[in-house]
Amino acid sequence: MLCTVKQQLTEDVIVQCYTSAADCNSNTNGVSLAAIDCCNRTGGGYISHSSAAHQCGACVVIGFDQSRVHIGPSDAGRRYSFTADVLLSTPGAPDVTDLDYTISREPATLVDVEDYLSTDFAGQTGFLPERFSLQYVSQGNAVALQPTLSFNYTIAAATGWYRQPIPLGAVLVYRRLSITIDDIDSLIGLCTCFPPLLEGGNAVVGIRRQSIEYEAPFEVTVSLERYTGPLTEDEAAVGDFDLFNFTVHHKVVLRQRFERVTFFMPRDNIVELQELFRWRLSVSDSRVRLDPDTQIVRVDNQDVFSVGFRELQVVIREGEVVPLTIKQIGDQTGGIDIGGFPEGRLSPVRLRCISGTATSGSDFLLNSTVPRLTYNINNTLNDILFTPITSIDDNIIEGDEAMRVIILPVTDNVVQIQRDFQTATITIIDDDTGVLSLERGTYDVIENKGTVEICAVLTGGVLSENATIILRATPNTAQFRSDYSTRGIRLILPAFSNRACGRFNIMNDLISEQLFENFTVAISSIYPKNNGLTIDQISSFIRIQDDDR
Repeated sequence: MLCTVKQQLTEDVIVQCYTSAADCNSNTNGVSLAAIDCCNRTGGGYISHSSAAHQCGACVVIGFDQSRVHIGPSDAGRRYSFTADVLLSTPGAPDVTDLDYTISREPATLVDVEDYLSTDFAGQTGFLPERFSLQYVSQGNAVALQPTLSFNYTIAAATGWYRQPIPLGAVLVYRRLSITIDDIDSLIGLCTCFPPLLEGGNAVVGIRRQSIEYEAPFEVTVSLERYTGPLTEDEAAVGDFDLFNFTVHHKVVLRQRFERVTFFMPRDNIVELQELFRWRLSVSDSRVRLDPDTQIVRVDNQDVFSVGFRELQVVIREGEVVPLTIKQIGDQTGGIDIGGFPEGRLSPVRLRCISGTATSGSDFLLNSTVPRLTYNINNTLNDILFTPITSIDDNIIEGDEAMRVIILPVTDNVVQIQRDFQTATITIIDDDTGVLSLERGTYDVIENKGTVEICAVLTGGVLSENATIILRATPNTAQFRSDYSTRGIRLILPAFSNRACGRFNIMNDLISEQLFENFTVAISSIYPKNNGLTIDQISSFIRIQDDDR
């Protein structure tokens, strides 16, 4: 059979292998392994292509050791090496390695290939294999998001009267090298920048891009995302009870170096730990790189439990206990079942007592231990009912006394003491009373005895401190300075005693007078004053018997 086959075919031409001119065994692309293997099995066989059917000849594939290469920004500075050679040939095919071959880049691109490659290759070689290399640029041209560059390196036997011809009986099938290069100047500097976030406020997300010119605009989307990573004991993840809408997102076209988007951070009325969620950034152009594409965000809790005394004024009697109740003021909730603050970590409430007129240890006993705060079924705080103070029934006439009990501030910013409900005033009603009176209604004294002792006595309770009692004399038939010389005296009634005595001086005048003369003595006052003490101001008679005859 006369062989007039077209001797150079590109890889997109259909090549058919036959064991004979009439018997087709395979129908595949000529550069595929299946087609070459078909020719290999026939020991040569026939080939057919679109330009000449049922032609004979030996299949020889000329091409590169790689068929497709995709180069991206992460490959900056990398060198790629390629080899052009005879890839496959059927048995009996002539040697074509010493032909002149032309390697060229096609098609012409809209973007200068020098923006992407620091070394290029094109030219001729007189012998195969031919090794050549390309190097991707390590720095860009300061213009980002240029079009993706795609081109091919092709190889073909050079033709011309002065060139060595392709041997008869050989059909050369050429395999090309396809290269795709992404712009080296893709964005790599996106970040999120924001101040500390608080519930109930706006969260500003800053998006910063690389300082570079961009050939194509792109859109950035910021969205909310649940956090599922590890947590410390002081952290929790934003959950189902926090009023967050995870479907909300904001978009912005990043034309400037810095753009802002704002999210509202809901306030959920739940007392909770610091909570975490994530911002996620995405872009409309896959060539833009995000660094980072997510950012962990911490939201500080603004809700607190406010507590205070339910009763701010409490009145009891001596010997009774003081019932106090600490209650929640407000409707904030907590508890781990709704993502709130754990009950076991609520700080204990502490008290301080300011004695006032009542003294600790003598007037009352203080138990400063307060039961811990707990949650009820509605996740609000239970009331704390307790009796921290027991008054002492002391039989002391001291009047009503008072003290103050203060809830001390808590330092964990979870429980807050309401100032208007921080202090409870306790008044202890003193039931102890007493009567101060002169011991006798009449005192008899002989003129020459010189003095008469008069005593004041306290009945009922006792006093807790020394008291000064003033006794004053009033003349009657006995006259001051002629019959007696003491106008008044001061008696000291010691604390916790009930009797004080003093003496009035009686004058011996050596004058024969009536047998009996008298003057009166009464309690004038007592210091310090005591509302529980009654002064019996009935006067006692001092009767002086005259001994002059």
